[in-house]
Amino acid sequence: MSRKTVAQLAASRGLRHALGVITAFLRPKLLGPEALGLYALLNLFPTYSTYLHLGARSSLRYQVPQLQGQGQTDGIDSLKNSVYWGSLLLNALLALAIIGYAVWGTDDGMTQFGLVCAAASVLLVWAFDHRLAELKSEQQFGVLARITAWRYLLQFVLTVGLLLTLGLVGAFLALPLCLMLLFWSARQGSPAKRQPWQWQQFVDQVRLGFPILMLELVSLSLRLVDKLLVSSLLGLEALGYYTLGTMLLGPLMNLPGAAREVSEPKLMQQQRENHRQQRLQRHYWRPMHRSAWLMPLLILPAVLLLPAVIQYGLPQYGPALHSAQWLAVGSFFLALGYPARGLIVAERWQASAARSAWLVVPLVVAATALAMQWWPRLETVSIGFSLGYAALALVLGRFLCRRFDNAPMLSRSLALLLPFALMGLLWAGLDNLPLPGDWPLWATVSCQLLLVALAAPLFWWRAHQPDRIHG
Repeated sequence: MSRKTVAQLAASRGLRHALGVITAFLRPKLLGPEALGLYALLNLFPTYSTYLHLGARSSLRYQVPQLQGQGQTDGIDSLKNSVYWGSLLLNALLALAIIGYAVWGTDDGMTQFGLVCAAASVLLVWAFDHRLAELKSEQQFGVLARITAWRYLLQFVLTVGLLLTLGLVGAFLALPLCLMLLFWSARQGSPAKRQPWQWQQFVDQVRLGFPILMLELVSLSLRLVDKLLVSSLLGLEALGYYTLGTMLLGPLMNLPGAAREVSEPKLMQQQRENHRQQRLQRHYWRPMHRSAWLMPLLILPAVLLLPAVIQYGLPQYGPALHSAQWLAVGSFFLALGYPARGLIVAERWQASAARSAWLVVPLVVAATALAMQWWPRLETVSIGFSLGYAALALVLGRFLCRRFDNAPMLSRSLALLLPFALMGLLWAGLDNLPLPGDWPLWATVSCQLLLVALAAPLFWWRAHQPDRIHG
């Protein structure tokens, strides 16, 4: 994996999430909990419509570099066209269904307006994300980083400006306006005219890619169902509070997400060059080791800064504090689930892995809903789904180790818990520092962050050292 490429992609994603953090602060401050809950609920349409390709786009991202690595480049353009038209049809159907519900399903004017904006966003997100998928499959990560940076810079400017002037209406308008203005960048470098598509080829790509998509949808479902659970059991205002915590997951997953996007196409090209155990070590255990030691450097500052952010900037969001902190801690396990996907797809085990992994979702939902009967709080959902991320990482790791000749797993998995335990001890110790009781909160947080900075070199050094248990 090229460190420069990862750095470029991580920088663009970092810009996206840095601007997202500011937006995440302004949006709740300017909207209030109930309006934020409505926005978060309707925003689920464009957020998750990008997976309506049913796996065809996932197949494209893996198959194009694989065909290039094998020297079979003749059918690549036809492959892209089929995925383009097939995914457009599915997204257009969803957009029409949303418009239909806005006209006949609700009488609330604001909800109707939000639904119309969501329908437009579904089609615009489709166009943008399809082009990004083509760039990833071609490994044009420099172009990808540039387009990503421009998109989120413009979206930030529009979001802030429209929120300040139009409130909730502006929040709904920001995404479709941004994507309309940047439509040229999504088309840059793509064919001037798309050739007619082949239905059967699209179906073949869905058949190949749907199991890949199923793997993605397991973790995405965990990140979707928790919002629906909060909305149905606790209401829109509670969803507004909970959304504050879910906004943290994007920035925290920046580094593992960028590394995965670069490493997976490389893995597909080098699939036949490495011994099986070498692939397991290089593409699973090594990234797991690094993620486990680097994630605390992102999580600890987030959980320590949250009390000050809420007290000084978002005082009406006090009920969100503890659930947001637990979600941040849970991102440690979410990151550990990332490296398995590429190796599973490269070995064409995605169907079997998806069947095993999908069992996690109903079990987590049922257990969390049951716990809500005794403890109906946001913290219940945060802790329940954080444990769900851990269960998913464990299931995928066990699946890989069993397929790779029953490779030993217990000692390696326990080793990954060491940085998590150290992070927990540091958090507990920093939360109970013997500081003067009359210190303002900003002084306490500053002292805590200084101590985290002193401990950071240990985590950084350990992340870049070979794992002593498995070399």
